[in-house]
Amino acid sequence: MKQETQPHPPCMEPHPLAGADGLMDPRTTAAFLAVHVLTLADWRCKGTGPAYLKLGAAVRYRRSDLEAWLESRTRKGA
Repeated sequence: MKQETQPHPPCMEPHPLAGADGLMDPRTTAAFLAVHVLTLADWRCKGTGPAYLKLGAAVRYRRSDLEAWLESRTRKGA
């Protein structure tokens, strides 16, 4: 007997730019921020970019950290 799979309800679907755990790799993060992946690497070395996690050799970004970093970069006009 073949088991039918039900689609996840919309509230259970992961964000299209984040993994199921809410973490994004540098390539996905670069796309999210509209910058080159090497720009992210440069920012990590300089300590000027968004907060990131090191999981062994892997670099990951939390979406909430990216949103907070973007908010901190927002400038208001005069």
